[in-house]
Amino acid sequence: MRKVRLRTLRFFVLLLLAAVLTAIVLRWISLEQWHRAQLEPTTPIEIEIPEKAPTAAPSPKIPVITGKLDTARLFSGITVHAAVEPTPGGAASDERMDPQSYLLELKMHVRMPAANATIEDLAKVSPDLPRLLPGLAAMITPDSVSPFFKELYDTKLRNV
Repeated sequence: MRKVRLRTLRFFVLLLLAAVLTAIVLRWISLEQWHRAQLEPTTPIEIEIPEKAPTAAPSPKIPVITGKLDTARLFSGITVHAAVEPTPGGAASDERMDPQSYLLELKMHVRMPAANATIEDLAKVSPDLPRLLPGLAAMITPDSVSPFFKELYDTKLRNV
């Protein structure tokens, strides 16, 4: 009984393998026929090519750092102020060996925005807001600003 089952299993595996190989060969033949049909010359089709509209000249790329080195503007709009502050030191041979004799100190000044607490402040951002939400002015109080506003900017400041 066991030999019959093993023989039957082998037969089905062989039959499945033959079916897969047949499918691969037939697919290959159909792709070859399609490829040859694509390469055959056909009657040309007249296509009207629209005229190109004149494009505006692209604006020149802003250099990464512009201006004098004392005051420069980075590509992201950040203004950089540089200053050299000489301090009296010791002998040149001693100062040359000291790693602290040339020091670059970076300090970033960031203005933290305040939350919009009145309807007038909100109307500056979206002028249609008082018209769309007429009862909003009555709901806004100085305490209605979410504490998450301060947390959001504190997180942003830490990540800068």
